[in-house]
Formats: sequence, C-alpha cells, structure tokens
Amino acid sequence: MRPVLLAFGSGSLAFSMPGSWTRSAAPRVAPMRDPVARMLAGLEAPIGGPALRELAAGKRTVVVSIPDSTRPFPTELFLPPLVQALEAAGIPGAGITAIVATGCHRPLSHAEISAALGPASGAISGENHDPRANLASLGATKRGTPVQVNARLQEADLAASLGSVAFHFHAGFGGGRKGLVPGLAGQETARKNHLLALSGPNDTWHPGCGPGLLDGNPVHEDLVEASRMLRPPAFLVNFVPASKSGYCSVKAGDLEQAHLAACEELGSRFSRRVEERFDAVLVSAGGLPRDVNLIQAHKAAAHAAAAVRVGGTLVLVAQCAEGWGHDDLPGWFGVNLPEMKSLSESTGRKYMQTAYSFQDKARRLDFLILSGLPHEPMRRAGLVPVSTPEEVRAFLLAKHGKDFRGLAVPDSSVLYT
Repeated sequence: MRPVLLAFGSGSLAFSMPGSWTRSAAPRVAPMRDPVARMLAGLEAPIGGPALRELAAGKRTVVVSIPDSTRPFPTELFLPPLVQALEAAGIPGAGITAIVATGCHRPLSHAEISAALGPASGAISGENHDPRANLASLGATKRGTPVQVNARLQEADLAASLGSVAFHFHAGFGGGRKGLVPGLAGQETARKNHLLALSGPNDTWHPGCGPGLLDGNPVHEDLVEASRMLRPPAFLVNFVPASKSGYCSVKAGDLEQAHLAACEELGSRFSRRVEERFDAVLVSAGGLPRDVNLIQAHKAAAHAAAAVRVGGTLVLVAQCAEGWGHDDLPGWFGVNLPEMKSLSESTGRKYMQTAYSFQDKARRLDFLILSGLPHEPMRRAGLVPVSTPEEVRAFLLAKHGKDFRGLAVPDSSVLYT
C-alpha cells in the first residue's frame, strides 16, 4: 500500500500498512455555485410551508439557532443574508438573537461568537445556550422525556435553525430538529432522549438507532415530538455537504419536511453498501473540528464499523485536542454494558450511549484509537490505544500477517452499510 495521509487535528499522519488495501473515495458531488443566492431562493420557495417573509410578517422577535464548535459550518457566510431577509420581512435587528446550539457541549468564546455572526455582529445579538439555566418546561413526550428548552426560544415569535445535515450515530441524521432540541434544550432533555438508544431488548442498543436510520428510530421520533411542543413556528435552513468542500444543495422550509429532504439527499449520495466486509478498516475522523474530542470523533467509527468483519480490526485516527468531550464519558469505560442504562437513570451522568457504542464495538472487533488521549481509561473499555502509525502497522502485522484486505477511509462523511 502506498502511504496514505489521514487528517489528524490541523495536520495529517502518513500510514503505510501491510496487506491489500482499498482507498475509499467520497462520491464526486460538485458544490453548488453561489450558495447564498440558492439559500435566499429557498427562503422564498420553501419545502412544506410558507415563505420566510410570510412566516415572519407581523412578528417582532426571532431566535436563530446556529451550530457550535463541533459542527463545521460557515455560519459567518450564511447568517448575515438570513438576518437581512428577516429584517426585510419587518423584524428589527434588535429583535433577532442568534443562540449557539451548544446542547451539552462547551460554550463558544466571545471571539468565536463574534466570528460566527460575521457582518451581522453589529446588527443582532449573539449568545451561548446554557443547558442548565434559563429553561422553560413544556411537559414530557410520550416516551417520558422531559422537554425543557431555552426560555428565550420559547418566548420568541419565530424560531429559525441554520446549519447542515450529517449522519448521526443514534439519531440517524443531525440537523433539522436537533438544532432546536437538543441544541437549545436542557441537559436532562438531552440525557433522557439519548437513553432511548438503549431501549432495545434488555436495555440493549435499539435496532432502529444508527447512522442513516429514521424510520422506527425512537431517538429521532422523540426529538420530533419534542420540537412540536415549541410555541413559536420554526423555519429550517439546512445545507447538504458536497464531496470535498462546500454544499451541493440547500433545503429550507418546514422543520420536519425540509430536514427529511436533506436527509434523503445525503443518504442517497453518501451511503455505500459493503458486499464483502474487510479484515481491517482505517478511518480518520477528518481532522479539526471533527476530531476536536472523542465524542465527536466517535461518529467516524460509527460510519465505518459496518465495513469491518466480525473479529476484524477497526482503527480510528483522531487527535482529540480538547480531550474526551465531556468528563462523564471516561467514567463509563469499564462499566458492564447491561448495567449502563440503569446507572444513567440513577446517577444522571451523560454520554452513556457513546461509551456503550465504543465498548460494544470493542466487544466485536479489535478497536484501535490513535489519539492524544490518556491510554488507561480506554483500556478499561476494551479499546486498544496507540500513539503512532508504526504501532498500528505492528498490530496489523501481528494479527493479520501480510495477506489481508483493508479499507482506508480518509473521508468519514461516507456511511458504510
């Protein structure tokens, strides 16, 4: 195998492996020209609902949900024209608030918020969502998830959510309803919703939960129900990524219908069926910001795991410069899988579903992680931590010899099924 470069933080690492390797290539999907113009056209001809100017007519306050640091998105490019469209509809800039959909992730700094607002920073206000404070309680979903959302969102006349769509390891797809719930929801709302990933038989992983799955997915269905409980009408602007950079389309309109259209396009373009699974798969999380922490980097492993045969080797390459992503995550490592759900209920600790997914893969595969994280917590989870490409090579030689089939995945946006 010729050396392959895999993104790692802001740089890359070179891998030269034994065996016979296939290099995965993302589909050739060209970015659209003038995406701002396409977005503005979508505001006037939306999917499943009235134009934004009609929805905004007579209203005075709007909350716009924008992505946090874990979601790569050029907010500074698309937010200002969206703000201009809202102002043209009669909503004053003083009535427009952009709130960072942090969910339970870290807040943005003042400089990061200013950069995200771009040219709109002087016209509107921007702030972080706090999942622990200033929440409005809306009741509970039929699955028992308490719905608490940012009070400013609930008090607004109109909600808008700006971002992109991506595969998600238990909600099926990101974007859409996730920009509002759990993006602007309370931490207990997020925790209880995410627990539904383990609502399969005997508290195992639910078969409807996985990247690219929406039908019969209890996490997704619960989020949709929760978003319907919001007081203000919601308007969605979700972009569908192209191959290398940019976006191939934009879906705007009804929160559910526009999101579904975006999911259908992403799934049809970026899913690949594996006819014969590989002995080893080497996958990069994609560098910054996708590998900023282990919680985010895990998604790449979820996208590639189906390409590995049972008993094979999965290697995740992710720097994780900001650590685990949440202090609760490594605390789950080493906990028996059948006990995880009940412990989450009794302790309130978060990110159990991510830890479960890691340990479940480690049970079925040799799961190597090349990162800058401490090794001991990962060993407790049955993971195999390594620090260099040479250690990966040595492991593969010792386990598989020189004659095996491998798949190298430099672009984790592709989902293998």
